[in-house]
Amino acid sequence: MMFDLMPGRGVLLPSQRCVTFGMSRAEVTAAAGADVRDVFVCGATWAVAFTLAGVAVLVHTTASGADTVTLSPAGTDPAPVALDDVDVFAWDAPAVLDALLDGGRDIRPIGRRSAWIDGRRLVLHCDPGAGRFTDATLYADP
Repeated sequence: MMFDLMPGRGVLLPSQRCVTFGMSRAEVTAAAGADVRDVFVCGATWAVAFTLAGVAVLVHTTASGADTVTLSPAGTDPAPVALDDVDVFAWDAPAVLDALLDGGRDIRPIGRRSAWIDGRRLVLHCDPGAGRFTDATLYADP
């Protein structure tokens, strides 16, 4: 049971349903299979959030369909959130980046606590004082 990050496409949920870019709010709600609530995101046309398997998920759009998905651990035992079978929240940030680099991913640091993966399709962020990534945000291709 894990989340599979799909840069440029969206995320595969533990239920094997996908939240993909371009989906409507109704489609995201149906795919989530969880208690979905409307939330405010400045500049967004719509935004919804839900928690599934110990992971908080925020989906929002500034265009005609979902174009941003953010995942972050929400509790002490979240399901794995993986890119290329690397759980991006389970290991120290440098180890995650090394594993992704070894797997052929394009990594571009943003300051000392964040990195773009595969151009501008995925950003991993580490809060100050945290040694591990604390959120992952997927972006639709421009």
